[in-house]
Amino acid sequence: MSSIKSSSEHAKESSSKKTNKGSDSAHPPRQEHKSTLVSLRIGNTSDKLSQPTAEGYTHRWVLFVRPSQHSPFPRFTNRDMIRKVVFKLHETFKNPMRVIREPPFEVHESGYGAFTIQVSIYFRNIERPIVINYELALSMIGELLSPNALSQFGAVQTSTRSSA
Repeated sequence: MSSIKSSSEHAKESSSKKTNKGSDSAHPPRQEHKSTLVSLRIGNTSDKLSQPTAEGYTHRWVLFVRPSQHSPFPRFTNRDMIRKVVFKLHETFKNPMRVIREPPFEVHESGYGAFTIQVSIYFRNIERPIVINYELALSMIGELLSPNALSQFGAVQTSTRSSA
């Protein structure tokens, strides 16, 4: 014959038992794992230069990894959560592999056009990085691009007709 106990009865019985932590070799002490949910924002800012540089650069830009606005951490102040962030820029940049080991986790550069940047975020206590491909497009809202420039970025040109 078996008996069924309610969870509250089981809890009372369990709490009344004395435990001798670490002395039972058949049941080693449990390790507690603490986890923290971190919401990140990967983004960029850019400023159009008044004139292109000698290299043809049209924008100054910053690519960043920051806590999101909903994160309990307003900014990273140390390396408690993130060990490093690796930004793999387009091969035409000098030193295209940028390893940032201290906050702020940002890359400041100048350039033009659009390209993909691989962002690898190395968290503490996680062996493999989280890898994200970020598409950086350096054109300002309202800035007109020629059809030739649009085709370079893989954009599709469309036309609209008015039916008046």
